[in-house]
Amino acid sequence: MEEEKFLNALWRCKGMTNKRLRKIRNYFVDFEAAWKASASELIEAGIKDEAALEIVESRQNIDPSKEWDRLNKLGIRLITKQDACYPKLLNQILSAPEILYIKGEIKSEDELALTVVGSRNMTKYGKQAIEKIVGPLVTTGMTIISGLALGTDSAAHKMALNVNGRTIAVLANGLERIYPSTNERLAKEILDNNGAIISEYPLDAEPFRQRFPARNRIVAGLGQGTLIIEAAEESGSLITARMTADYGRPVFAIPGSIFSNYSKGTNNLIKNNLAKAVTTAEDILSVLKVNTKNVQASFSQPILEHPLEIKIYDLLSDNPVTIDELFEKTKFKSSEIASALTLMEMRGQVKSIGGGMWIKA
Repeated sequence: MEEEKFLNALWRCKGMTNKRLRKIRNYFVDFEAAWKASASELIEAGIKDEAALEIVESRQNIDPSKEWDRLNKLGIRLITKQDACYPKLLNQILSAPEILYIKGEIKSEDELALTVVGSRNMTKYGKQAIEKIVGPLVTTGMTIISGLALGTDSAAHKMALNVNGRTIAVLANGLERIYPSTNERLAKEILDNNGAIISEYPLDAEPFRQRFPARNRIVAGLGQGTLIIEAAEESGSLITARMTADYGRPVFAIPGSIFSNYSKGTNNLIKNNLAKAVTTAEDILSVLKVNTKNVQASFSQPILEHPLEIKIYDLLSDNPVTIDELFEKTKFKSSEIASALTLMEMRGQVKSIGGGMWIKA
């Protein structure tokens, strides 16, 4: 416990990096000794003069015990590459972070994992692709890895939750806050369903722009491969794709319309043989050599965000139901039910057969 306390404090120091932390680990007998070291001792450990002075100066404002208490109160664990519980897939990459902060739980079954990323401006086509492909993957026991961003990331996490699967979110900031804040509810749902939220950054680290590409190496490193749903020509998702390929792991891409800006990136990956085109879950499972016997052949679990939509979807079947019947069973206003049905029909989740009758699509 003492080791982790001083390690956490060191990691909060200005000027500390993964490379410098490795040098400190290799030089000092323990992290308490490193914490108490003078600038000259840090320099002897291989830290450059300016960085050593920066570390010594910044630690004056850090109380190791108080910072450790903050972690414990928030239910956040700190693990290192030397710990047995450190994700095996991530530990295989050269740039794996020395430290991970974890809220929730990383399990052994998370070694069967797929990274799913794509455009923040996800289209209806992208959402349909997630429903068709990601849902069945989760039914095999596959964990979905993504970055909790708006658009594709959020939809991938939600898809895993909708079918009672596991999902892990990787943040580009400290775990003291959720970014974007609009995904605080989603983050809670991930944790409530035995998933995890992780970061390599100290608790109060801000989501600076340069931290997102660094975060992407972890997103890619946690998966056996990466699936790109949609991506423009200059999309950040392409960075994750390149990192995945650099790790010697397969990249998958959903082919899209030649007229869609959000498919230019994925189509180029496929055209240049940088990604395998996939149209079904089985395309991915066959490459990863995962047993496909548990995949539902006609899986199409929709993404439902409002409680009323969830109730309506559960109540509908092949047998026609009227709005009045839905009113009796949900107790929502008829106008609210009608509005929800209209939105769900636009998403292809329900179908009107005339005469005020509705069925599940």
